[in-house]
Parts: sequence; structure tokens; C-alpha cells
Amino acid sequence: MTNEDWSGYPDRHTARRAAARRFHPDIGGTQEKLDAAFAEIDARFRPSIVIAHSKKSNALRIARRIYRKAGKRIPGRSNRYITL
Repeated sequence: MTNEDWSGYPDRHTARRAAARRFHPDIGGTQEKLDAAFAEIDARFRPSIVIAHSKKSNALRIARRIYRKAGKRIPGRSNRYITL
């Protein structure tokens, strides 16, 4: 644990950059502290809700695909190109 308060940063990207500047092994930090800081930041800025695909959205996607395929076979339907 790095015992840092990462909530003072506006977003995950800014907090991770600050942690890299502070704990990167090339400037005297350790990889363990850097990994711990990244884990804390990721936990802090993790979204509170997870958006999953619903059955309705899957059904709409399938219906759109079927309509597109069926629309190509409908006689008299205008083409997207001009016959010269």
C-alpha cells in the first residue's frame, strides 16, 4: 500500500501519471510500489456500474441485420447507384 490519497486527481489518467512520476523505478522508486499505486488508483476510479448488453439490444441488432439482408432481395427496391 502506498498510503496515497488518489481522490484529489480529476481522473484515472492523471492519477496514474502522477503515480508513475513518483514511484517509477527509473527515478528511484520500486516496481512493487508502482504496481500497488496503480492497483489503488484502478480501484478508486473503477466505474460504479457495469453496462451489459440486454436481450432487447441483442434482438434489435439481429432484427437490423435480417432487415438489411432481406431489403437487398426485395424486387423494385432502388439501388444505391445510378445505371448509366
